[in-house]
Parts: sequence; C-alpha cells; structure tokens
Amino acid sequence: MNIHTPSSKKQDKYKTINLHGVLEGSGNADRLPTVLLVAHYDAMSGIPGLSYGADSNGSGAVALLELMRIFQRLFSSSNKPEYNIAFLLSGSAKLNYFGTKKWLEEMRESSKFPYLNQVESVICLDSIASQSSNLYIHISKPPKEGSANHQLIQHLKEAATEFGSSAEHIHKKIALAHSKLAWEHEQFAMSKMAGMTISSLENHKAPIRTSALDTRSSVTSQVLTQNIHVIGEAVARYIFSLSSNDSAKQVTVLDADLAVQRSMVKAWLDLLTSEPRAAQLLKPTSSLLISMEQAFQRYLQSVSRTTYTCDTRDPEFVLYDPVLDTMHVYSVKPAVFDLFLAVVIGAYLGVVYLLSLVSSILVGWYFVGEAVFVKNRIKFYY
Repeated sequence: MNIHTPSSKKQDKYKTINLHGVLEGSGNADRLPTVLLVAHYDAMSGIPGLSYGADSNGSGAVALLELMRIFQRLFSSSNKPEYNIAFLLSGSAKLNYFGTKKWLEEMRESSKFPYLNQVESVICLDSIASQSSNLYIHISKPPKEGSANHQLIQHLKEAATEFGSSAEHIHKKIALAHSKLAWEHEQFAMSKMAGMTISSLENHKAPIRTSALDTRSSVTSQVLTQNIHVIGEAVARYIFSLSSNDSAKQVTVLDADLAVQRSMVKAWLDLLTSEPRAAQLLKPTSSLLISMEQAFQRYLQSVSRTTYTCDTRDPEFVLYDPVLDTMHVYSVKPAVFDLFLAVVIGAYLGVVYLLSLVSSILVGWYFVGEAVFVKNRIKFYY
C-alpha cells in the first residue's frame, strides 16, 4: 500500500500578532503601579487542523477579554483606583511563548509604555476551565511577605474559598537547562518581573495542553465564569488595597453590574473554538484576531497591535504548509499474492475432487453391499 500526499512548504513569512492595551488609574498613569494581565490565544496538538484549544488556552483568552470589560466599567466610575491595569493577549505561546518574548524585548527598547516600568505583578491566565473549579497559582520564586505577589496570592485564596472553590500556590524553579519554558510567567521572571500563572492544571505537562480532544464540549462556561470571578475579585481587592482582615473578607467588589456575565463568557468561548487556532493557521487578517482587537479598542486605552517575525538567519522555529491535505491511497497486489491465490484455488479444487471421488467409491460400495444382501436373502428363501 502506497500513500501519497502533497509536499509541505515552509512558511517563510510567518507573523505573530500581539494585542496590548491599558486602563489608566487615577493620577499620573506613567508613575502609578501597574498590574499586567496576560493570556495567549493560540492552541496546539498533534493535528494542527484540530487544534481548537477550548481550555488551553481559549479559557485564558476568554477570561482576559471578560476582565477587560468588567474593569473598564470599574475604572469608568468616580471611585477609580490609583493603579493601572494593562492587558496583553499574546500569540505563538505554544512555540515557547515567542510572542511574549518578542513583546518584552520591544518594551525594553521602547519608551512607548513607560508605566510598564512600574509593573508590580504579572498575572498569566492559562487553562482555567477544567471540570474542577480548583485553581493552582504557579510561581517561580516564593514571594516575600507583603510583596505584590504575596498579597495577590492571599486575595486569590480568600476569594476562591468564599466562592466555593480553592486555590493553592505551587513553586517551581525555571528550568534554564530546558529549551522550553513551562509557564508563560517564566518569560517575565527572566526579565526580572514578578509574576504567576493561574491555571486549573496542577502540572504544566498535563496532556490536555496539547490535545486534539480539547474541544468546546470539554469545558463548561459555568466553571470558567466562576474562576474568572475569583481572579477578578482578587485583583480588584488588591488594587483597592483591601486588607485581609475579617471585615474585608465580606466585601465583594465585582457584583451587580460589575459581575461576570456568563452569556459573554459563553459567546467568546464559542467564537474562540469555532476554528482551529494552531500557530500556522492563524493569519493577521483572521476574523478572530479582528474581533479580539475590536474588543481591545472598545474597552481599553492606548491599544496597540504588534507584529513579530522570526529571525530569517537563525529562526526559533520553522512552520510548514499545508496542514490539511488530500490523501490518496493505492492498493497494489504483488505477484506473491497471485501465487498464493492460485495455490489456495488449486487446494480447494483438489479437496473437492477428493471428496467427489470418495463419495463415488462409498456409493459404489453401498450398492455392492445391497446386491450381496439381496442375493443372500434369495438363497435363504429357496
């Protein structure tokens, strides 16, 4: 059996798209402390054409988009906090967080976003819609008591408990000897920025992160809505400097018109899983990217869309087209098969001949026996 498919072609002009925007707090935004919320939107599996990534990382992108809407309303009120919240939706994260890496390199060399020098904590959202509502806070370095990360972790644990789930932090050092990073916050940690990754997955090696079975039916908007509420509530309490005393635990910032809308979560989740999001399939003109960019422009300030390409001389990775081919299968019968078939047919005919021969002999003996029997009976009577 021979299988023929068209030859794959190298993508020489692959482009990664990042979306970035900010909600400016009360006061001089360039000098205000900033919390950076990050999620990536691409997916990966062994079959690029089936890489829908509902949980990894459709759920993280949905959470980022919904938190943008909620905090935009919060920052539009008269009680605006003295904090900036920046949002980054990165691409090519499944390729060792390439989009995040390039964005950080650009930010270090540019003065376009001066408030990024005031980032106190980076919160990355990755796979937060598994069947369990428990959250794991992955960190590369144990936070000092009283630091931004320490306070955020405490708020996350308290909010999770109040909403009927749980949150625990997991410390894992960055494996510099490995070519691939485990979580997105590690890119920021390598740039001396304190951060964490919030996930429903306890281990970065969970198979669902690169599975073609990570489809829309594998996640529920109810669990995702609850986890978004926990994360948003923790961030809100932090930027409003609500302490962790008993009275503050009863305060719910995200309620009424600031609550997470399950219908919005479901709509974004349906959109993100309506097409495969493998890196080589996402084009700059993708309707999905355009829809997410429009959401950024609607809710945020200083929105930017940045495009990055690989180094042509020493690329970090190489992608190929096409990923969907027509497979032609030809079944060829070898000469051995014909010989085998002839032997089988010959054996069959031989068996039939022997059976017919034996049958004729048996019939002959039967009639001879009958004749002898009749002859003996006649002799007996006479």
